[in-house]
Amino acid sequence: MPRRPWPGGRPRPRRSCGAGGALAGPHPLAAGVGIALAGFLVLAGQDATIKLLAATLALPLILAVRSLAILLLSLALGGRPLLRAVFTSRVRWLLLRRAVVNLGAWSAYFSAARSLPLGQLASFQFLAPLIVVLSAGWMLGEHSRLRHRLLVVLGTSGALVSGGSLGFEADPALLLALIAAVLWAYAVLLTRRIARTEGPLVQLTATHLLFLAVLGPLALSAPVAPALDQVPLLLLAGLLGGAGQFALFTAARSVPAPIMAPLEYTSLLWNFILGYMLWRNVPGPAFVIGAGLIALSCFGMLAGLRGGMVTRLVRGGDR
Repeated sequence: MPRRPWPGGRPRPRRSCGAGGALAGPHPLAAGVGIALAGFLVLAGQDATIKLLAATLALPLILAVRSLAILLLSLALGGRPLLRAVFTSRVRWLLLRRAVVNLGAWSAYFSAARSLPLGQLASFQFLAPLIVVLSAGWMLGEHSRLRHRLLVVLGTSGALVSGGSLGFEADPALLLALIAAVLWAYAVLLTRRIARTEGPLVQLTATHLLFLAVLGPLALSAPVAPALDQVPLLLLAGLLGGAGQFALFTAARSVPAPIMAPLEYTSLLWNFILGYMLWRNVPGPAFVIGAGLIALSCFGMLAGLRGGMVTRLVRGGDR
């Protein structure tokens, strides 16, 4: 686990290629929350696109093409200075750690998907925000009040109810699903920590360089090559994935982790809407109840933003 991110006496972090500042304007937190919500919406579209492609293509191929597309877009925006910023960053080992953690989370998630129902698997993913809220205080110095924690527990309960995980049967794959949730929570904490120094393009590039290095050889050995009419969908997955992640990395510069992580609950609602539009999936009563709990949780957290539900301890040169 990482040490405290900013020891006393450390100088103010430099601004690197693609870093940008915290969101400008009189209400940077509100702007960051809006960008994060938009990011989760776009990523839900990415997930739906990947689901369409996964019916006929191997997942490593899909993810490798997605990473390649994101890298090309990032380099088109940042050029050589962006690559230099990635490899010379003072937090380059944190960038590498986050990329490895994220890759491990994806691997555990899709390994569990082989034997767990999709709803149950997705609901375990939503344990990650609760882990973030409970860990952000000692890892980032961002402490949430009791009201905020109770709202996160409410949202987590809604996710479990909607996925039917409160009545699960023992399965070794549940351990993999739990590992994926823990790794995703750790990745969120690392994202917030890195965002204090580096910008979204640097995080995007570092993450997908590693993804492409690992998944590229697996993609080349895929048994089925994409058909010509699947190429636009592959590129769309990359565009949506890059835009969604860019939005979340940008929001992480101004939104504390205990607020950022629970906003992911909204993606469950977006997934329902897209599932109905594309596959006519009609949810059962449990999903409706769980979605209602999630909506109450999110509305409560958004209403409490002005009440200072999260406080941050400032140490040393960390401003």
